[in-house]
Amino acid sequence: MDNLCPLAQFPAAVYLEQYLQAHHRFQSLDFSDYSSSVGRMSRQCLASLRYFLPDQPNHEQILRRVLLNQELSRIDECLVEQPTVLQQQLAQTEITDPQHWLTVAASGKPVLFCTFHYGSYGLINGLLATQGIDFALPVSSQIFQQLKPRYDRNMQLLQEQSPATLGKMQLLDAESSTLLLQLRRKVKAGHSLLFYLDGNAGVGGMQSSNENMTPIRWFDQSIQSRIGLSFISHFLQIPIVPVLCYRRGLLQNTLYFGDALQPQMQAATADVHQQVTQQLFDFLATFVRKDPSQWEAWMYLHRFISTPPLLSEPKTIVLDNDKTLSFNHQKYQLLKYGSQLVVFDSSHFRYFTVPTDCSAVVEDLYRQPLDADQLAAWRPQLQQMPWIQQQ
Repeated sequence: MDNLCPLAQFPAAVYLEQYLQAHHRFQSLDFSDYSSSVGRMSRQCLASLRYFLPDQPNHEQILRRVLLNQELSRIDECLVEQPTVLQQQLAQTEITDPQHWLTVAASGKPVLFCTFHYGSYGLINGLLATQGIDFALPVSSQIFQQLKPRYDRNMQLLQEQSPATLGKMQLLDAESSTLLLQLRRKVKAGHSLLFYLDGNAGVGGMQSSNENMTPIRWFDQSIQSRIGLSFISHFLQIPIVPVLCYRRGLLQNTLYFGDALQPQMQAATADVHQQVTQQLFDFLATFVRKDPSQWEAWMYLHRFISTPPLLSEPKTIVLDNDKTLSFNHQKYQLLKYGSQLVVFDSSHFRYFTVPTDCSAVVEDLYRQPLDADQLAAWRPQLQQMPWIQQQ
């Protein structure tokens, strides 16, 4: 992405050019290949969009805008790595902070800022630093290893330009066994914290196999999320302040700070942590409802969906030689990982591995209906496959 940022001044023309290129690329992107990473992603992302937002028109167009916004976020991240560009971009950003939490954090009173992968979310890091706020950002071990040298370099560049007023940002490994101790030391030193609730591993976010998960209402359905942020807020006795950066247009952003959630003084129960987490997702939902395409987490939300239990397992079908067999495209999608064929139940978000000896015939049925008498050799296996239907 370095070639996207050749200018030392605010690159509006460069940004517009990159936007137009990305827009054309994603509008013409082909989702039909179920063996490609794009094809697999699109099927699962579209299933999530239809599941949570059934009344939204044209889910495929929303997905194309999700991909475009993800690309814009990468361009934004590259642009703000240049100190001059960051200052100029923030100068054109509308900041809505009615409770003055930026001033509170800059005074050395720690705040737990909770944000999401929505809009131009990378601007939040730059805003906190340029406001003179020292803060820690926990990320997954993988991201920590990948980004720490880059973030350290960027902070050094910013400090060289405005060393007296710049706050310091430090990445922390969210999967470290000593994370809570590190966070407590940071808070005692007057530093604030920044967590991405919808993406971080470790104590903060959704992407985890940890048992500490709770069901969260998401529109009219349910997802699983961790309750670690509420626990940290209670443990450290600092308020959670939700913040989100949304795009109003090209190079036009608003950073919006919501109402703070104060920690309880008494012992907090699991129900309390669940309620706090729900309030944070409700904050996000108000923006997603207005523009779902700015939320990047649609790309992986299918991993955390809580579907109601099935009332009964699909019954074995009895194949009739006089009928035609076809793949049930309405409820199922085909995915291919290398040579392994997988059927994705897009209604209940379940996955079925297709036996290797049946892969070819299932792919044939996916492409077109076939007469049952042509498939007599596979009758026992096909009768056990709920994604096969008779016509």
